[in-house]
Amino acid sequence: TPIGTVFPEHHRIRLTSTASTILQFRAIDYGMEACELRLTLPIHHAGHDDSMGAVGEPSFTIPELPIMLHLSQLDAPFLLDKETITHRTQPRTLRDIAGFTVTDLPTSFSYNFTCRMEDVFTFKLECRSPECYVDWWQDSG
Repeated sequence: TPIGTVFPEHHRIRLTSTASTILQFRAIDYGMEACELRLTLPIHHAGHDDSMGAVGEPSFTIPELPIMLHLSQLDAPFLLDKETITHRTQPRTLRDIAGFTVTDLPTSFSYNFTCRMEDVFTFKLECRSPECYVDWWQDSG
């Protein structure tokens, strides 16, 4: 959209040992060639924090720690069709950014990169723990 979001106002981020999440962002500020992708996980509250997500579900769920997360950038400088993308049709990995183990909450990770106005960036966030489950709703704010 013109304000930088690629998909609807509320985004579900769900990671399991068999399901990853693809995130897309558009750089929208003229003259701001420095971008930052920040992942922040709040304090753990026995499964979820009792606040509600976009469709009445808990806004944050992470039943068990530690978990191993992995972030990579995909080769997709264009809008992906969220209705048709699959593991088989996802773009190739452009670069591995980081693998990190979450042992305690809250925790935060950031990745700084150069960006040009109107560029679209595609990232894949996945869990590499055998029994992983992370689920939250991210609003546009």
